[in-house]
Amino acid sequence: MQPLGVVLKDAAWTVRGLMLPGLGADIENLDNCTHRDWSGAVRGALDELNQQHSVILLVGYSLGGALALNAALEQRPAGLVLLAPFWTFGDDWSSILWPVVRLIFRRVKPLKRADFSTGEVRHGLQRMFKNIDLENPQTQQTLRQLTVSLKPIEQIRQLGRRAFTGASMDRCPNIGDSR
Repeated sequence: MQPLGVVLKDAAWTVRGLMLPGLGADIENLDNCTHRDWSGAVRGALDELNQQHSVILLVGYSLGGALALNAALEQRPAGLVLLAPFWTFGDDWSSILWPVVRLIFRRVKPLKRADFSTGEVRHGLQRMFKNIDLENPQTQQTLRQLTVSLKPIEQIRQLGRRAFTGASMDRCPNIGDSR
């Protein structure tokens, strides 16, 4: 999102990037965060911007897209840009199986078999941990042992459902309007 922020700033927009609670440097608190915490952070940032600016363009990517849509339903910015907004994980089967998966696998090691030489993995980790040394074998071993709860995934699923429901044409008449 940073490159887009630079483009908007260069076009004379005031830009505010938002790190959500439990992400980035606050990752150790992710298990304690809910979609309400993330939505509250977005609403708070919008309140601040509304006090300083008369026109707000709200932009969100993936999870941020779901958060932006939910915030737009409440605060109605002048513009809303959703970039690959998150709605759901996979197909209907994953939705049906999720309650069972969540009970059996409460914690996972997402980087257990990660290939730290691939650009995609390196870029993602460097975005999350700014000064990480991915060449250090001890760092790689620590990342492979990193265990995360499925609780945040459930919160993301709930947020996606709220965004999908809120995107109905009755509540958001401009969504899907290509004119």
